[in-house]
Amino acid sequence: MRYRLRTLLIVITAACVYLAWAGYCRRMAVFHREQSSQLISQVAKREGWTYERVESRVFDLFIRLPNEAAQMLTMIAPNIIDSFLLSEIN
Repeated sequence: MRYRLRTLLIVITAACVYLAWAGYCRRMAVFHREQSSQLISQVAKREGWTYERVESRVFDLFIRLPNEAAQMLTMIAPNIIDSFLLSEIN
């Protein structure tokens, strides 16, 4: 079988697009894990709880009430993130 150069370029382009997307998803997953870890640590320090206790409470909240937890997160996340960023600057 003979393939043309155009076919080869299309296949290579499609493979590169897929691999770039997979790399982006992996990088964003790591970024969000780090952000959640920092926020959980901040809440644990502020409330005087252990990291594991805060993590288990957040996990339980999302398991039991996923829609309400997501709604609460969208309401309070900007305030938490803004205060976190301001505390890092100061």
